[in-house]
Amino acid sequence: MADDDDNGNSTGDQWLVVADSLAGGKKVALVAQNEDGVVAFLPFYDPRDANYDGTVSLAEKLAAFHWLGKFATQASMGHLMRVIANDDRVNDVALDMRGFKTVVDAASVAIHEAITEMYLDKIGEAAGELATLRLELHWAAEWFIKTGVEKTFNKMLHKVVDSMN
Repeated sequence: MADDDDNGNSTGDQWLVVADSLAGGKKVALVAQNEDGVVAFLPFYDPRDANYDGTVSLAEKLAAFHWLGKFATQASMGHLMRVIANDDRVNDVALDMRGFKTVVDAASVAIHEAITEMYLDKIGEAAGELATLRLELHWAAEWFIKTGVEKTFNKMLHKVVDSMN
């Protein structure tokens, strides 16, 4: 449905309700578009509402407090952008690419954080064992460990990002 300006001329803006087939065909957003593409969208669900039941359960609220929670909500918004962009009435390539980038960015950061957490747990175990043995790390050894960790993370992150492109 196109809107009219004060003179009764069509402005070309169109409002659509978009459904997500992965959510069982539930209506997930109100979209405003014109001849240039999507102008705005309003999600019908909170991004923390993982199952689209209309309420953010206690488990969903608690999950949002975990460091992965913010990445999950970011990925959820990226998914919504892609659903909107790929609707037959919209077909907005730029929004689809933005949505894809949002999902990939969220996944990359989440993977990096998870690897960091796991790696630091291992370093913590090793450091605890060294402390138990009353060995002290020399500053040069600490520098080599830090440099090695950074290089390893960068290599792993680049491999993940490259494999997604």
